[in-house]
Amino acid sequence: MMNLTQGVVALPKAINNVITKVSKGQFRFKITSREISGLSTSIDASTDKLVMGLVIASMVIGSSVVLNAPFTSDYRPVYWIATFIYVSAIARAVVLLFKIMNRRP
Repeated sequence: MMNLTQGVVALPKAINNVITKVSKGQFRFKITSREISGLSTSIDASTDKLVMGLVIASMVIGSSVVLNAPFTSDYRPVYWIATFIYVSAIARAVVLLFKIMNRRP
């Protein structure tokens, strides 16, 4: 019974300490779990795929702009480079989509 009384008496002081630490920005807690490390790995993989998708999209858009420009013989190397980038970006996008679709849940 004495421990319960001491706990009740000490509770307001403990709550005050927590509130003080939170208000000063000194409150920290650490969570360690296997699920969280798996979540971190999953977020990293998703971020990599998102970045790859943005890079592929920018390659397709940039190459499309170059390919839709008026074709002159002065810019023939630029045209072929843009065509190569366009085709490789489309191929990489298809490979990325297949990897995403074949991923096991």
